[in-house]
Amino acid sequence: MILWRYSAVFIVLISLYSSSGQAYYSAEYKAKAALIFKLTHFITWPESVLQDPEAPFVICILGRDPFRSYIDKLNSWQVKGHSVYIQRIKTYQNQHCHILFITQSKRKHYLNILKKIQKQPILSLSDISGFAEKGGMVEVGKKYTHFGFLINLNTAKKAKFKISAKLLQLATIKQ
Repeated sequence: MILWRYSAVFIVLISLYSSSGQAYYSAEYKAKAALIFKLTHFITWPESVLQDPEAPFVICILGRDPFRSYIDKLNSWQVKGHSVYIQRIKTYQNQHCHILFITQSKRKHYLNILKKIQKQPILSLSDISGFAEKGGMVEVGKKYTHFGFLINLNTAKKAKFKISAKLLQLATIKQ
């Protein structure tokens, strides 16, 4: 009987821990989904990219999707006059993306992916540690109690992106 009580308490504690961890994880990716959208207001894509007014603005999520339904809410929104379309992809095969978010599940392969999109007008984002240092454009992460981001300005310039001075003031810059 005593063993069962301890087992029950242990199971309750584990479920509370995992649900609070799940809530933290959900809140983190809810904030990151919002950040992805907000970044689009401060970044200008090369002129040739958004010429067709009927074309969607495509946000690709590469790898296991940590955003769940939070990122889907962007589907009804507009970026620079274009309807947002969220596309989940398992591998990058030259899909048409304006933003490519590389998830943690692609940690082992992200350097090869960055080489493929190096000079293309695709805004590369990730929360993989060291992403911007290795050539990604924007690395988002949590530091202490708030989110921040690191921008690799050289990579962005090579792909002909223009980044607002307001955004650069908020970011850590990698030259």
